[in-house]
Amino acid sequence: MWPYSYFYIPIMTFFGYNYFQIYLNRKADHSVAMVKKLTQDLARKLRDRRNLRPADRANLDYKMAKKLKSGLDELAGLLYIMEALPPDKIRPSRDRKDGLKDGHVRLLLKVTESALRILDYKKVRVSAYDLYVLEEINKKITGVDWKTGKPIKHGEFHRRKAKKEELDRATLLWKHVDYLNENFVPEINTENPSICGSISIEDRIDEQIWQKEEEKIKQLLESGIRDIGQIAKEVSRDSWNVLQIAYQIQETEREIKRRIERREQDITNLEQDTVAIERIKELWGKGWRNITAIAVEIDHPRNAIMAIINKMEANGEIQKEDVVLVPGGDFPKLNEIDLLKHQEAARSVEHLMTRREEPK
Repeated sequence: MWPYSYFYIPIMTFFGYNYFQIYLNRKADHSVAMVKKLTQDLARKLRDRRNLRPADRANLDYKMAKKLKSGLDELAGLLYIMEALPPDKIRPSRDRKDGLKDGHVRLLLKVTESALRILDYKKVRVSAYDLYVLEEINKKITGVDWKTGKPIKHGEFHRRKAKKEELDRATLLWKHVDYLNENFVPEINTENPSICGSISIEDRIDEQIWQKEEEKIKQLLESGIRDIGQIAKEVSRDSWNVLQIAYQIQETEREIKRRIERREQDITNLEQDTVAIERIKELWGKGWRNITAIAVEIDHPRNAIMAIINKMEANGEIQKEDVVLVPGGDFPKLNEIDLLKHQEAARSVEHLMTRREEPK
């Protein structure tokens, strides 16, 4: 019988190994099914957590906390594996469907966002000489979320100096976000290219606080108060910051005065140029309604040409138009006061965008 054993043993070993692999695969598939079923059951319990009995809720919280800790401890190992293996061993391929996919990236981003909320990361903001965070205090229940049934709380927003821990967190986030922006984040919103960026509710509240404080500083200055220290106490600002705002307000007023004087001088120069006046009438009669094109043609400032056209229309020298065509589309015709208001609004926006810059 021994001669047959030379063939029998290898054949049985081969088939035994295969049967053992099939058994292991079935066990693995069964385990995966059990994990999925367990996950669905736990997800149902987590969704109904508030309705559970106190003892059941405490037991669920204990199990979930242990499960969460186990998963968090494995993150470092996952990162080590992902950085050690070649990318083609991690990505799905023609022969292997399993691997790292876009769904995992979305899930990891969601996990990160949830972790930032749980750890209460604060957005560090900057003024001229200060780093601060916007914090909501004295929260009170103001309603109920109709989707989740959870109470909605709102409070009062105030500024406070950023803590060292918050500055360290901000540095970490800045480096990470800067890397994402540089390498992956598109320059536009691909779903809606007209949207340049998103502004949070806290950003809007912070901007409103700045505007109210600057308006109060302006009112105090107009009332005759020149003591910067007193104004700083009134608006809870740093004296140097108030001094910069006061200077900007005065400089804006001086610039408005200079622009008015310059525009009046441009109008006077155009009125004295009889050749340019006749040319405006000629171009207008030919159907020219683009003020910028007329300004280039006669070599005079656009604002002066608009003022002269308004006078000509009022005197009946040219045909009156309800709309003046300008580059970019149709805009209602503006008189001198409206034009000045629009120009000042544009300068105010520019001031708001640059006011926090460090002075040179």
